[in-house]
Amino acid sequence: MAAESIGQGSHRALLFYKTAEGGAGVLQRLVEEPEAMAEVARAALEICHFQLLEAGIQDLRPKCGAACYEGLLSYANQREVLQLDRHQIRNLLGKLAHSRTELRRLGRSRQEQLEWLRQLIDPRSHLERRGVAGRRRLPPSQRRPEGHP
Repeated sequence: MAAESIGQGSHRALLFYKTAEGGAGVLQRLVEEPEAMAEVARAALEICHFQLLEAGIQDLRPKCGAACYEGLLSYANQREVLQLDRHQIRNLLGKLAHSRTELRRLGRSRQEQLEWLRQLIDPRSHLERRGVAGRRRLPPSQRRPEGHP
């Protein structure tokens, strides 16, 4: 699984996606299991050398600085090394560690979603026409995770 920052300003979001076929249903678990995102946040706090306490968050390695190879740094993220700072995500991870994900059903039925997608198709795009015309699973517009800060 991987994540990328997308959008700008108030439309900025994280896009989570699978990096391999099959898998253990991680994305589905994050959406459907109320405690899954909190578990991920607690694990991320540990990776960043923080301990979640009732009174707050304790830094277990104050000498670590912004990031280290035992935590956030890897050879795959060398281009982002100056942007990585475990202290900047500590409070958000602390909030997520206490969060719950709840499914909400929003307005559209499957058929209404299909019709809406058909209206958005670029008539010049064979790929879009084929994708919406096929029997592929539609994007989950009716489900939205909640419980994040």
